Amino acid sequence: MLHLDLNNTSNFTAERCVFQYGNPSVRGAQVAGFSNVIGFHDCEWFNCPVSPVQAAGTGQGWSFIHCDFEGLTTGAPGALLSTASTGKFVGLDISGGCWFGDATATVGTWIDIYTQGFSFNGNYISGNAVGSTAFALRQAAGVAIVGNYIDTFLNAINFATATCSNILVKGNVANTVTNKWVNPANVTVGTLDWGANFGIGAPTGHGAPGNANGYEVTPQGLIRQWGFFSATVAGGTVAFNVNGINFPNACTHVLATLSGVGSTANTIYVTSLTTANFTYTVGGAFTNPTTFYWEAKGN
Repeated sequence: MLHLDLNNTSNFTAERCVFQYGNPSVRGAQVAGFSNVIGFHDCEWFNCPVSPVQAAGTGQGWSFIHCDFEGLTTGAPGALLSTASTGKFVGLDISGGCWFGDATATVGTWIDIYTQGFSFNGNYISGNAVGSTAFALRQAAGVAIVGNYIDTFLNAINFATATCSNILVKGNVANTVTNKWVNPANVTVGTLDWGANFGIGAPTGHGAPGNANGYEVTPQGLIRQWGFFSATVAGGTVAFNVNGINFPNACTHVLATLSGVGSTANTIYVTSLTTANFTYTVGGAFTNPTTFYWEAKGN
C-alpha cells in the first residue's frame, strides 16, 4: 500500500500521523519529477515490509522532526531509501529527537541514500550488533551527523558509493558499535571532519594522532605527518606510509631534528620530497644508529 505519492508536490506537511503497512509508505519525486519542501512532524512508521520513505528522483527540502521509525515487518532496520544517483535527497533534515529502533534482524540499513546536504542531529538510532548499519551514504556531499546516540550496530557509517565529500561527524556517542567507519577511502582526503565523539576513533586514511608515528588531516585539506626514525646509515629515505598514508598530491615541507641519542652528529638536512618519502643526510660523525624526529606537511 502506498500512502502518499508526493511526485510533483511542493509545500506539503504531515503532522501527528501514524503510517502502517506502507509498501512503501511515502514516495517522493520520480525521475524527471519534483518533490520540494516536504515536512513530517511527530509522525510514526511501523509494520512496513520495506523502507517506508523512498524516492527515485530528486527531492529537495525534506524534514523529519520528532518522528518515530520502528523496525520493518522482517525485523530489519529501514527508514529512508534512494537506490540510484538520480534519486538524491537534497537538503534533508532529520532532527528534534527522532527515534529509530526495535530492529531485531541481523541485516539492513536505517538510512540508505544518495544525498547532498543532509543533517542528522539530536536523534537516537539503534540496531543489531550482528549485521545492521545505521547510515549508508552514497555519493554524499555536505553531511552533518552531530549529537546523536548511535546504539548497537555492526556498522555506524558506511560510505557505500564513491565519491563522498564534506562530511562532519561530531559529538556523537557510538561506543556500542563494532565498526564505526566502513569504506572511508570513498571520502575525499581532507573533507572528513570526525572529532570529537565518544566511541568513534580515527577513520583509516583520515588521521591517526596520538602516536609517535602519526598523521592528521584537516577539513581544509592540509595533511600533517610526523615520526621518529632510527637511521642505520648516514643517508637514506624515510617512507610516509609508515603511518599508512602517502600525500595524495604533494609533500611541501619536511622538518627533521636530531634526537641527541646514539650519535655525535651535529647536522641533518632533507632533500627530494616526494608524495611517498623524503631523503635525509646526517652530517658530522655518524654512529649507528642515529635517531631523529621528523614532521612533514602537504596535501
